[in-house]
Amino acid sequence: MIKIEKPGGDEARKRGPFLNDEPDPELSGLFLYLNTNKLGVTLNLDSATGRELFKKVIADADILVEDQRPWQDGKAGIEL
Repeated sequence: MIKIEKPGGDEARKRGPFLNDEPDPELSGLFLYLNTNKLGVTLNLDSATGRELFKKVIADADILVEDQRPWQDGKAGIEL
């Protein structure tokens, strides 16, 4: 599974618990729990480069799971 995050990362990175109670987006217990064993990449789908990379990432995918509203895909210039 490949998780694509927007610039700034997943909101779960900002939520604890954190190791030693020190906020760190790479050490959020919630984020690690929800995303263990996933590969991740950050893409800006508002840019042409980001959209092209997105299309390359999903080209060989069997399944695409998204959490965008349908109108947001069209807004980013992505048609599935």
